[in-house]
Amino acid sequence: MARDGGYLLDNRQAEAGTRFGALAALFDASTFRHFETVGVAEGWRC
Repeated sequence: MARDGGYLLDNRQAEAGTRFGALAALFDASTFRHFETVGVAEGWRC
């Protein structure tokens, strides 16, 4: 928890966009490989 009692990685914080960009750069390639392996196609929803 953050010092103010809020969530440390709050999505409303100014740096949230940067954090999401870093997570995407780190995990997108492997996530899409898994989707392709399973056969998930464009337009599918879950």
